[in-house]
Amino acid sequence: ALAERERYVLGFASAQQALAEDNFVDAAAHLRLAIACDPGNAEYTGPFGEVNRKANEIRADRHMREADARFGIGEYAEAYKHYVDALHCRPFDAEANHRAAKLAWRVENDLKAAKEYAARACEVAPDVAAYRKTLGQIYGAGELYLNAQRELERAVRLDGSDEEARQELKTMKRLARRMPRGGS
Repeated sequence: ALAERERYVLGFASAQQALAEDNFVDAAAHLRLAIACDPGNAEYTGPFGEVNRKANEIRADRHMREADARFGIGEYAEAYKHYVDALHCRPFDAEANHRAAKLAWRVENDLKAAKEYAARACEVAPDVAAYRKTLGQIYGAGELYLNAQRELERAVRLDGSDEEARQELKTMKRLARRMPRGGS
């Protein structure tokens, strides 16, 4: 029992040292270990929430930078994985959701995941035309033409200068008329 207690103390001391160095990622890991060993200890659990939040921000930023770098050199599948990892750390990042949606659709051909990411981007930032356009395009790819039409109408309303969205809206209206029940 004494050796186990020493591990808690050592883990907590390591966490304090990491905090002193502004190393929130290591501090969170050490605190997580200390809490796992002694979950009732308020000395460990007290600072964990804030430390873990900061660690997640750092992790998300790292993943976003890596995803952007991978995207920039054409490694789209790797970029997608890093955007998804960023979203594990920061799930309500509208731009990360938007980028993950586009790659899930175009690279992974996963319309379900693409729709979820795009919808979350729109939920977080409802007035960004590009996010609405992407969601509309994904609905269109899934042959949900009325849903696509609705999102593309919103995109055009938000950014009347987006000619691509206007053209896609026309296409979705035409396709929706051809469907027996509009596709939704």
